Amino acid sequence: MADYELNNPEIVQMIKDVIEEDNKFDLKMIDVPDIQVVRAFGKSSNSYADVRKIGHPASLFTNKRWLITFYDIFEDLTPDKQKIVVLHELLHIDIEHDKLKKHDVEDFKYILEKYGVSWETK
Repeated sequence: MADYELNNPEIVQMIKDVIEEDNKFDLKMIDVPDIQVVRAFGKSSNSYADVRKIGHPASLFTNKRWLITFYDIFEDLTPDKQKIVVLHELLHIDIEHDKLKKHDVEDFKYILEKYGVSWETK
């Protein structure tokens, strides 16, 4: 059975830092209080994280618009690689159209130029 932690302060701060450091995308349009951060412990996943738009009926119970879930394997990454994952998830958020979007090649090019291609763990 998985355990969950809401709004892990370290991850929330990392989200704020990634948004603040952004000078290529319009991440500053993202309002951090609109994001529900969830750490899922003991939940098997091949992903480091994923993002979802909070829709009906869940939106009846929260004022959050976005849900980003971070899985156990996220903790195995170095802090720089964790920032890449956070950036990757934030790039899915399309504030202007209030929906999730797919990435384009420019997103990945920017990430590779900024952080490199190595995915070693801690």
